[in-house]
Amino acid sequence: LLRELDLFDNRQKTLPKPIIKNKNVLFVDFNGVISYKPFWFSLKNNEKYSKDFELIENFLFKQNRKIIRDWMLGGYSTEDVHNILQKELNIPAEIISIFKKDCENLDISSKILQKVNKLRKFYYCILATDNMDSFVRFTLPNRKELTESFDEINDSYTMKQFKSSFDGLYFKKKITEKRAIIENSILIDDSPNNCKVFKSIGGQSYQVKNEKDVLKALSSILSKTENKWEWQY
Repeated sequence: LLRELDLFDNRQKTLPKPIIKNKNVLFVDFNGVISYKPFWFSLKNNEKYSKDFELIENFLFKQNRKIIRDWMLGGYSTEDVHNILQKELNIPAEIISIFKKDCENLDISSKILQKVNKLRKFYYCILATDNMDSFVRFTLPNRKELTESFDEINDSYTMKQFKSSFDGLYFKKKITEKRAIIENSILIDDSPNNCKVFKSIGGQSYQVKNEKDVLKALSSILSKTENKWEWQY
């Protein structure tokens, strides 16, 4: 019996070791890709607050974009920004509560999440968003389908940098960390600049404008991987 066990052990040593493949990375943006409603969306068609919505949109997204930029990089909190809006625009104090509630109830495409879940068999799927503290404080805790659909979630407020900062350093580090192949890693984003940066470091990108574009991109990726997974290694 001992001799037979020794022979078995020797045969096991000569067998080729199984090849363990590291999944390549699929990065998916949030605003404009999975979710489409604007911030403060419930103010827009509300007779009581519609003028406040216009004031906020004009002040932050046209006249003072640096505030938005700094907010997404951790320079301001939600409370800080609403204090600025109260001071500069005299908006009602209760608008901060409306904003938080809106962030908790942002629209999220279930069709897109279903396809992402299918792709997790082949890719390490990351939700990567340039976003404010509202995303991690109000949206994520109340939308469990996001944490359940991705292997990892990263945001600029927490990282203190944008995805495209430093020539795509975030992308490079994440792909290296996952020991993936950069040429076969993919970004789906509505930002032309993010897509350009991702391509410049050797990755594949899909610039999208709506849910239909995203579903088409995901279907194309899924078709390739299901038919021939080996193509990406």
